[in-house]
This record gives sequence, structure tokens and C-alpha cells, in this order.
Amino acid sequence: MNSNLDDYGSGYNGERILLELAPKYIKIDREIISGIHDNIDKQKIVENTISYAKERNIKVIAEGIETEQEMHKVIELGVDYMQGYYLARPFLEPPQISEYIVEQIKKD
Repeated sequence: MNSNLDDYGSGYNGERILLELAPKYIKIDREIISGIHDNIDKQKIVENTISYAKERNIKVIAEGIETEQEMHKVIELGVDYMQGYYLARPFLEPPQISEYIVEQIKKD
């Protein structure tokens, strides 16, 4: 079973959950990413998380990238993927789901 760990760093049990789930992806919470270019403590947390993840073949996603400086810093630190307003805004409307897919879901 594959799992993903979202909002890593936003709660008290992140490390415990990380050990129990062995996720395929870790998404680092935007509170840690925000202002990371000016905060050595945040950089160290992300650096250690990336190091741990790479040893276990877990991909790391930095969420909440809102500035060019944040983007450059997380790239420098070695994240695998990024998301945030600086890179792309959320869609205003969700994409339409085809009728075929809706019918298949209803059958199940």
C-alpha cells in the first residue's frame, strides 16, 4: 500500500506518522517553507527531512512556494517537487468530469 504524508511539520505527530506509514511522498507544510530563504532553522529542518527521505527513497514536495527566493532555496536544498502560488495559481473552477467517468463511479 502506498501512502503520502501531507502537511509534514504542521503537527506534533509528523515523525511518528512518518515512521509508521513509510510514505512514498512527504509534503512539507507551507509554514516551514514560508520565508525559508531567511531562516536557517527552517532550512535545517528541510535539509534533514530531505536527507532522511532520500535514504529511504521517499520523494519530497515543498508546498506553499510564494516567492522566487523560496523557490530557489528549496531547489538548492534538494526538494523533488514544488507547489504554490508563485508556480501556478489554483484553478478557479474544477475541470469537468466526463460522463463516462461519472457513470463508472455510479456503477461501483
